[in-house]
Order: sequence, then structure tokens, then C-alpha cells
Amino acid sequence: MDLIRVTQIEHQSELKLKIAFSDGLSGILDFSNLLTGKIFSALKDFSNFSTASVQYGTIVWDGDIDMAPEYLHTKMVEQGVGLNRLPAVSQL
Repeated sequence: MDLIRVTQIEHQSELKLKIAFSDGLSGILDFSNLLTGKIFSALKDFSNFSTASVQYGTIVWDGDIDMAPEYLHTKMVEQGVGLNRLPAVSQL
């Protein structure tokens, strides 16, 4: 079984990202209820949240903050916003 990886992100609004995964799933993830705990508190400020980029198969923010791609995938499915399924992206 291939690992799920984030392949692309696009900012949607203050704490929402459109995310595409290597298994072909894409959709919009609202992070407003996911940014709990001290490490994620800085991301509640949009200037910090907007530093999101794709690195190492997941989303990374300034300050070496990241979330596991499997967690992001699960939460996006749970939220169910704008979900699409395309062919999986080959992982080399």
C-alpha cells in the first residue's frame, strides 16, 4: 500500500486550504478546529497560516510546523467539503 502524500495546496480563505493527495482525493479542509495545542497556536494568525507550503509530502508552515498527511486526509474526508476523486498520482 502506498503512503498518502499531499501533492498540492491552494489557499481558500483565512483558515481553509484546498488540498490534493497522491491517492487522487482533493477537497477543502477547514483548519479552525484542528489548530489545538501550543505548537499550532501561532497558525491561528493568518499571516502565519498563510506560510503553508508542500514539502516532504505534507503541509509545512514556518517554524517547522507540520501535520501528518494521513491525519489531514482523514479530517478532510470527515469534513466532506468539496471532495473530488481523480486518478492517483504516481509516487516515484
